[in-house]
Amino acid sequence: MLRINIGSPNTLQKIKEIRLTHECKQCALSGESCCRRGIENKYNGVILLINKLLGVKLPARRLYPDGCYFLGPERCILVAREIICVDYLCRRGLRPD
Repeated sequence: MLRINIGSPNTLQKIKEIRLTHECKQCALSGESCCRRGIENKYNGVILLINKLLGVKLPARRLYPDGCYFLGPERCILVAREIICVDYLCRRGLRPD
């Protein structure tokens, strides 16, 4: 199932406030996350075409050796993503500060 990540400004602001994208990126770089190397194999040409049509510039190379191919400097670069990349939130992301 495909979901398009078009959140409300309030949701996006809250994500920034709790530094969720930072947590996900750090976890991905540790090689223990859902954003690990190989998860990009779940994506097919249709989803990548949708992203291109939505203006996403697909990377020419992987940015982080142990991270997903689509993991950018701050977060996932894809707008249209597989459901595992949209709905899953691990305990690390939910931990209270």
